[in-house]
Amino acid sequence: MFKVAIAGSYLTVPAGKIWQIDKVFIITDKGYNIQINKNILKPFFHAGDTIRLPYYTAEMELAGKVNPAQYTSYINEKE
Repeated sequence: MFKVAIAGSYLTVPAGKIWQIDKVFIITDKGYNIQINKNILKPFFHAGDTIRLPYYTAEMELAGKVNPAQYTSYINEKE
């Protein structure tokens, strides 16, 4: 599954689920995606955990003037 969210926003893991972040991309103004270093996030999040997507990453410099910046996160969901 994937989630799209604005930089600086939060995602919350649903009850009874465990999320593992596979890949995270910044959506650019040119219509392509730049993969960011997923090591800035924990590898696993459990039910009720809040995931704060960074407001800024170095990869945003490559994305152009995207305002607000958006992330696409690819997530493995486990029960």
